[in-house]
Amino acid sequence: TIPLNCLVLISGVSGCGKSSLIHKALVPLGKQYLADKTINYNLVKNIKNFDLIKDIIEITQSQIGVNSRSVVATYLDIFDDIREIYASTHIAKKFNFNKSYFSFNIEIGACENCSGLGEIEDEICPFCLGRRYKPEILNILFQKLNIYELLSLPIKEIDNLFDNPKLKFAFDLLSKLGLSHLSLLRTTPTLSGGEAQRLKLAKVLIDSYLKIQKGGYLFILDEPTTGLNDKDIVNLYKIFDEILSYKNSIIVIEHNQNMIRNSDYIIDIGAGSGKDGGKNIFSGTFEDLVLNKNSITAKA
Repeated sequence: TIPLNCLVLISGVSGCGKSSLIHKALVPLGKQYLADKTINYNLVKNIKNFDLIKDIIEITQSQIGVNSRSVVATYLDIFDDIREIYASTHIAKKFNFNKSYFSFNIEIGACENCSGLGEIEDEICPFCLGRRYKPEILNILFQKLNIYELLSLPIKEIDNLFDNPKLKFAFDLLSKLGLSHLSLLRTTPTLSGGEAQRLKLAKVLIDSYLKIQKGGYLFILDEPTTGLNDKDIVNLYKIFDEILSYKNSIIVIEHNQNMIRNSDYIIDIGAGSGKDGGKNIFSGTFEDLVLNKNSITAKA
């Protein structure tokens, strides 16, 4: 039994079956039901109440982006907003530079020699010096910064430069998720698994903020605390609380003891790994978990 409208944590030693339960059973069955209102009963004896969920949002640790043109700004769909701001400056209007000129992926504004990559055969482009843009584009300033300089700064240094509500929400969210050290120009293939997963969560919340406020969504995250310090984890709780406040649901697969301690409901899988796993050792609150003598998680 997995309760909705709360933070449910799936615990257990590595290899005990946590991911199999969620990613190989719950998610595919749920998505099948949401698509055509049927369940593959060859896989399960009975399953109920998927009709209480509007959609399943699965956020895994798989890498995002496969090439050097995929950067944090483009992945989060906030690059257009930033380019629009530069295009609205007095100098940009004087030279008729619309927002297309401020994309390093479009020929009219990108450095002609490296095609906006900033590199030629893994060496810094000698013409733009790695700055991706034509000189005339780099002469356009917003808050005394050209677009390459702004994109290259850590998010924590630019989050107070904008009045745009979407950008302010995005940067505040990224800070709460422990990602303020990233630059908007950071290529997504170079992110760690934990960074990539939290960036995926940020994208979902940025793209679907109004939708999430209507409730009914099931979020699934796999070890979201990876790479976070204690302060970042506290901020992650606050984001989870906001998601839950709109009557959404969260399932987290996690080893982190602070996350286990602060979840609403725990499902402990075990007792061991491999052939010794796959059993529901415990379901309930943290206070009852620690009294369970069969749980390795409880002993820890």
